[in-house]
Amino acid sequence: MQLNPAERDPVKVADWVELQVLYSGQDSLSFEAVRSYIDTDGSLFEEGDGVREPELLPQERSESLVASTVVEIERRGQIVGDAYPFQRSEGRLQLRSDLESHMPYLFCLLAADREFYSPADQTVASLFEHLTREALVVYLGGNAVRFGAPRDTMPLGIRDAIDELARLTNGERIGVYPVNDTDKDLGLDVVGWRDFPDRYISKVEVYMQCATGENWTTKKYECDLQVWDSILKCSNDRLKGLAVPYVVAGGEEWKRAAWGLLFMDRLRIASILSGRELPDNEYNWWEWCCERIKVARERR
Repeated sequence: MQLNPAERDPVKVADWVELQVLYSGQDSLSFEAVRSYIDTDGSLFEEGDGVREPELLPQERSESLVASTVVEIERRGQIVGDAYPFQRSEGRLQLRSDLESHMPYLFCLLAADREFYSPADQTVASLFEHLTREALVVYLGGNAVRFGAPRDTMPLGIRDAIDELARLTNGERIGVYPVNDTDKDLGLDVVGWRDFPDRYISKVEVYMQCATGENWTTKKYECDLQVWDSILKCSNDRLKGLAVPYVVAGGEEWKRAAWGLLFMDRLRIASILSGRELPDNEYNWWEWCCERIKVARERR
C-alpha cells in the first residue's frame, strides 16, 4: 500500500502503518520512523495539491498527522479489543505473536491492500463473503448463506439458487420479477436470518452486499430490495446490509457510509468474530493470509 497526497487521512495512514509492521518481518515499527518517512517522502504535503496548511511548518504537519494516526490506532484497539493484532509499546506499533487467532482482522487488512493483486480477484471476494457470512451468523444468532456468484455452497444457476434460498428461509417464491438465466446474483452476496422455533414467517432477514473494491461506497445501491420483494415473499421489511474490509472513521463519515444499512466494516467484523472458531480448513482464510504476507515480504 503506497501513501499519496490523497491519503492524508489518518485512517488510511493507520492501514499503511499496520501493513508496514506486517510486511517488514521485524514485527514492529516506531512512530518516529513513520514521521521520518513522511518528512523524507514529502508527497503527502506537495505544493499545489489543493490542500493548504500554511499555519504549520512541514515537520509540524507530519507530527500532527502521526499524532492523529496514533489516535486512530488507539480507536481500533478499543473497538476490536483482543481481536486487534497490534499493540502500542513504547512509541512503537508491535505485532502480536498469536497471529492466526487474529485472522479476521488480518484478512480484511490484507484484502484492503490493493497493491499486489487485481481488483477482479474472485478468490478474495469469495473468501470475504464467507467471512461476512460467519460474522452475520454470530451477530444475528441465526443462520446465513453465501448467495453471491460464482456460487459454491448454493446451486450454480440463479433460479435454482433462489428456490434453495426460499427453502432455507421458509420463504415463498412469487416470481413477479423476471429472473433470467444470465443473471448472476442480482446484487445479493450474503443472506442472514434468525428463525423462531416455529420457523414461521415474520423474522429478521438481512440481504447483504459485500464489496472488496475501492469503489465500495457505490455498492450499497446494487442490491435492490424492491426487486427481491418481487422474487421472494417476506411478511416484513428486509434489512439491507453492506460489508467491507476497510475501516471507516466515526462521526459524519460513518453516518454517510452506514445510513439506511446494517453496515459492517473491518472493525465490526473482527470484533464480532473475536474468539470464534472458524472452519478455516474449508475456506482457507489463514492460508491465504500467510501466502499474501509471504509474497509482500519477498517484494520489499
